[in-house]
Amino acid sequence: MGDAALFAKTRLELAWVFGVTQRTVRKWSEDGAPAKTKRGYDLQKWVAWRAEGYSDVANRQRWLKAQRRFKEARADLEELKLDRERARLVPAELAQEQRLQILRWAVGVFERAGSELSSRLAGRKPREVKKIVDDYFNDVRREAAPEDTKDKSAKGGR
Repeated sequence: MGDAALFAKTRLELAWVFGVTQRTVRKWSEDGAPAKTKRGYDLQKWVAWRAEGYSDVANRQRWLKAQRRFKEARADLEELKLDRERARLVPAELAQEQRLQILRWAVGVFERAGSELSSRLAGRKPREVKKIVDDYFNDVRREAAPEDTKDKSAKGGR
């Protein structure tokens, strides 16, 4: 998945990660914590900065808690990315239903074509047969074309 940087956008988010108040975050900023960038507060830099400041057992526990929250936040971010990717996928049931609708339509077209053409072609010469068949399928294409045109215009004219 890569080692993508994780950022807290606001002081409130940063305070939540470390389990402190916004006032504490502001104090840490005044004490030399990593500065906020255009992307926000770089959590990896903040965790490293806080780790440098912990020396006793209580602080070590807080540092471990902050590290755990950082890992949880990263896991949540990955889950959100997966959810976003899943939302782009077409459910298999829907794709199957659409495929069946298209097949039913095609079968109907060919059944109608077979019965209509067989009655039109009875006793015709080969040249006439070709013209009748061509004309028939051109009509079928024109009937389907408005749907194709609507789809193309909705997709930006592709």
